[in-house]
Amino acid sequence: MIQLYGFDFGDPVLNANGWLLSGQVITFENTYGLDPERLQRSHRGKVHAMSAGRLMWAGNQEKAPGRAELVATETDDGLEISLSAEHTQTIRTSKIILSGLPDGVILGNRWNEQAIGDGHVYAWPLHFNIEPIHTPLIFLKTEAGDYFYFRSLDTQVRRKAFAVYHNPRGQGVVVELLHNDLGPEMSNRTQTPLWQVGKTRNPDAVVRAHMRHLEEHFGLVPWEENPFVPGWLRQVSLVAYIHCQHWSGYIFNDYEETLRIIRTLAERIEGRRILAHLAGWEGRYYWVYGQARPDERMGGERGFRRLVEEAHKLGVHLQLMIGGNCAHIDSPGFHRWGRPSILHTEGGMEIWGNQPDWDISRTFDTFWQAWLNPAAPGWHRHLLETASGLIEGYGVDAIFLDTYGMWTNDPAHPVYPGLLRLRDELKARHPQAFFTGENWWDLMAAVSPMTHDDGLYLGRWWEFFGRYSRGYAFNGWGDPSRNSTGVNELGYLKYKRVQDSPYLIPSLIVVDGTLENASAEVDAVIEQAKAWAAKYIHP
Repeated sequence: MIQLYGFDFGDPVLNANGWLLSGQVITFENTYGLDPERLQRSHRGKVHAMSAGRLMWAGNQEKAPGRAELVATETDDGLEISLSAEHTQTIRTSKIILSGLPDGVILGNRWNEQAIGDGHVYAWPLHFNIEPIHTPLIFLKTEAGDYFYFRSLDTQVRRKAFAVYHNPRGQGVVVELLHNDLGPEMSNRTQTPLWQVGKTRNPDAVVRAHMRHLEEHFGLVPWEENPFVPGWLRQVSLVAYIHCQHWSGYIFNDYEETLRIIRTLAERIEGRRILAHLAGWEGRYYWVYGQARPDERMGGERGFRRLVEEAHKLGVHLQLMIGGNCAHIDSPGFHRWGRPSILHTEGGMEIWGNQPDWDISRTFDTFWQAWLNPAAPGWHRHLLETASGLIEGYGVDAIFLDTYGMWTNDPAHPVYPGLLRLRDELKARHPQAFFTGENWWDLMAAVSPMTHDDGLYLGRWWEFFGRYSRGYAFNGWGDPSRNSTGVNELGYLKYKRVQDSPYLIPSLIVVDGTLENASAEVDAVIEQAKAWAAKYIHP
């Protein structure tokens, strides 16, 4: 349920060609609106503006020094809007409020239709504990078949959010457009990038325009043209998702058994078509994040090196999973590269990320599981050296950075530029290597154009993902023999096959006994991979 104030805040309204607009300025200590007693409105041609040389708070019971200006310019189907403001305190969020909109359904998270219900808050980029959207564009679809759209025209990766709810006073639907400056750049002044809103019967054209914006300003390029995709990856048609060691220490597949699985698969489909993704390869899953070295219980250094060498003889490529922004606080050197790199909210609170019930104590107390910023110098260098060491030391082909798509507005180091630097530095050292990750949103395709994510199935506009990226089965999907999610914390989840799509690579989830106990489905997935190669891979 969305949270609202239980009183009328008293925001003045600007009527811009029939669109009803208000503005708010939010600091780290309170929420402010434009003071109605100092308000000025203007309408000059297609430009509509509302400004105030003073702010109000507490539902206009109190006044505060500051200023704000809301400017809206008419477009062919709506408006382009911006809000500028000044305050005596640091400004956290600027909010543009559109009221009096018709009822309907929201195309928000993955553009699946959702009832407005008790309200939604959607955030971009991917945040902890807030419903995500994969790009800052949502639609309000009405019963009449119209689409009201709301999108950001920002040219930087900065927090955007949309709040959608029924006006509690019964005056239609309200949509809030929220912008936060980057944490290191926050001050007592702000100027939002342009927001674009409109009404259309052709939402496809809006999506295409949004894609052009991303390509022009953020460097997204089609998968076929992406220079970061090595040639060998374009020949892969089967991802073998092989689970090794669980957090608890239970071993699904050690290095010898993993090699046997790879050999068995390579007898059925060309080795060059296989990417073997190894989860929990370095020992206790998550528990040893931050270390990334072969585990003695699973075969040690010798066993792991043999696994890589023998797999390569078959033409199979190996991808190792490591923590992209998570490490154990007792990892060697953590005080040096980890402690100074802990993620913080823009207000300065340490982020401890997700908290799975790893030990099934039902306490969800992952005190040892620190969440780190890949843009912070210490963790950034550690990630780069860890990945390079695995590529140089063992000859692995790809590195998977677990949860690397999680974003926060860290006040010390902007997260997204750090990921781009990591991409460039790794590619400069190892031109044929590749790195992938979890948690897809639009501009992660510029960091890495391949991902696994449980929500890749877009409700509409598949090309938005497929033009730039490829995906495969998620870490938490169940295997075909007993629905086991292997090392993933979910435990069991009903098995499903990757749907036929040019953008999703057929995948096989493998735990202990999968090949023997689900032989018919294993055969079916291998045949799916062969057909996928014939259909979608150019010689």
